[in-house]
Amino acid sequence: MIDYQYLAGGLTDTPEVRFTPSGRGVVNFTLAQSDSRKNDAGEWETTANRYVPVTLWDTDRIRWTDALSGLDKGTKIVVQGKLITRTWEAKDGTNRSRLEFQARHAYVDAAAGASAQQPAQQSGGVAQDTRGGFGGQSEQEPPF
Repeated sequence: MIDYQYLAGGLTDTPEVRFTPSGRGVVNFTLAQSDSRKNDAGEWETTANRYVPVTLWDTDRIRWTDALSGLDKGTKIVVQGKLITRTWEAKDGTNRSRLEFQARHAYVDAAAGASAQQPAQQSGGVAQDTRGGFGGQSEQEPPF
């Protein structure tokens, strides 16, 4: 069973790059998402906001710490991964948990106007999706 999801949103801040004592890199950032609808006056209004914490670990193939370090607040990106519940024991001894998105891949969202980004081979791993969404070349063509 495939249990991966895609999230799209804007970075709320510059991604935080850290390293474990063994040298493995991890990138943490938060994606902001919002829902909008037209009100009775025909104007767009925001109906809900979400802020999703995302963790992305370096792999043998991709150094996300290098690829994402140049992105700034507001950059629109798409991540692929899954929701996980992270648990830990707080300093006061209580058990704590939080829902976060553990990403496997990240892409600059070209449809959101990030056309200045380069493909993954030239920018260190952040791929730009120039296909216009999750499928074919145009809306008239089926994605298969």
